[in-house]
Amino acid sequence: MNPQLLTAWHAVPVTQATAKQQLVTIRHQLKHARDDYRSLRITEIQARYWAGRDISGDIDNLLASVNTAPEQAYLHLYYGQLLMSCKLTGAMQSLDLGFNLAATSFVKADYLIVMRRHQALRSLVLSAQASPPMTLNELLQEAAVINQLKGDSRITRSGDTSHHDTVG
Repeated sequence: MNPQLLTAWHAVPVTQATAKQQLVTIRHQLKHARDDYRSLRITEIQARYWAGRDISGDIDNLLASVNTAPEQAYLHLYYGQLLMSCKLTGAMQSLDLGFNLAATSFVKADYLIVMRRHQALRSLVLSAQASPPMTLNELLQEAAVINQLKGDSRITRSGDTSHHDTVG
């Protein structure tokens, strides 16, 4: 497993129309795939996600087919990133599980990059209802604003702490 796959952010949003076009191409490629079947399958799962389909069963099937901790880590990180891009509950659990499985596979600098990224993302308000997809930079910017507001002792909140202003 390429260690860079564990460090990279894979959840780059695409439109539903683009995802559906990608699915047609990927399905054709899967019919003729040999060595790259698993990577094509992962790409198909990502396209299915952006097309608005439930991919949890697909992820579970792939997890059952891999044998090493780095491969499992990659799938958990990948799934967590997709969920996080829409600020869905379960995102941090998948990211944390992937990070813990990958911990010994990271080089020191990559370990710190992923750890800090996850620490920042932990500030986001996640829900069962998907928000519009966001890029990693957008997620990190929102997390930075939330952290800045939390750290400002001059700001007082009313009794309502449901964060309606950040979740739509």
